Amino acid sequence: MWGEPSREGGLSDGDPMAQLSDQSGNSRAWTQSTGSFKPLYKTGILNSLACARGEGFVGAVAQYWDGPDLSVLTAGHVFVIVKCDSEGVDTVGNGLWNLGTQSNDVFYPWTDSVIYDSTLSNSRKTVGDPTPALTSWRVVEVVSTSSEWTFKLDGSTIFTTGTNTVAGKTTPRLMRNNSGDALKGYLAGLYIFSAKLTTDRATMVAYINDRFALSMT
Repeated sequence: MWGEPSREGGLSDGDPMAQLSDQSGNSRAWTQSTGSFKPLYKTGILNSLACARGEGFVGAVAQYWDGPDLSVLTAGHVFVIVKCDSEGVDTVGNGLWNLGTQSNDVFYPWTDSVIYDSTLSNSRKTVGDPTPALTSWRVVEVVSTSSEWTFKLDGSTIFTTGTNTVAGKTTPRLMRNNSGDALKGYLAGLYIFSAKLTTDRATMVAYINDRFALSMT
């Protein structure tokens, strides 16, 4: 799956986004049918490109998309380009996504500044309190295989373990976790591959850096 808000057609600044289309051609779009829950299309945000905007928290209206069935995956390599508001980092738990099967909520980050994540896994990992500020644009990268679970920011490993069970969620969510804590910030791109990238990773990194004027490694 390959989705970028900037490639959605027919939208103006501030319009609700009914879907994040799948540009890969595999028809795995992320969708939202409820009007008040649709992320907002915001123009000129990152390298003059449009991004999706989330403005809700638990207890308020949360903007998010429901995704395709990820339970069919036996491995995965995921990239997401995201920036949190300072309010989302400092005062409440930010719910970036919910792609794994365990029931404990994932946060990017929680109010203790720690990232908790379970992308394509059956267990939540305590990723840690990262040095890079999450209020700046970051490329989150997660690898999930039967012998590895790794979480990176901008290409630098924050957490890794050799113990993992791959488990994608049947009804995943993007920009919101399981309980309803939602992302307050921006999302520029989401890319999901059905295997860990090896030599192809360099191509993906070069594409992200060129399109979004970032400097991941």
